Amino acid sequence: MLYIFIGLSVPAFLLNIGADISVQGEVGHLLFPKISPLVCSIIFFLMLLILMLKLSFEKLTGVMKIVCLSLLVYLVVPFFSHQYIRSIRRHSLIPTIILNKDYLFILISLIGAIISLYLFF
Repeated sequence: MLYIFIGLSVPAFLLNIGADISVQGEVGHLLFPKISPLVCSIIFFLMLLILMLKLSFEKLTGVMKIVCLSLLVYLVVPFFSHQYIRSIRRHSLIPTIILNKDYLFILISLIGAIISLYLFF
């Protein structure tokens, strides 16, 4: 039974990894607009593959912990741009639902990012 569930989960795991690498490619494109997202994704994948092959598990986890520290930028960024406090309060308390393709894609992406298959595993 376990092997059946693992076999059924593998495509979802692979798609999730592909989506993560694709997102990294988009971020690379935002940082370097002259490089296409596909090229950024390939560069990110190759860098990750080389790190995984060359480093031991302990060193790789250390590198990834340092990379995760870059997420602290999210705490600093709002202080460098003008904020509309009234709009932030209103939209934080009263959700806005727009029934179009872009809104639904964002909603599905958020749900997919929160409820990933490996969390159930």
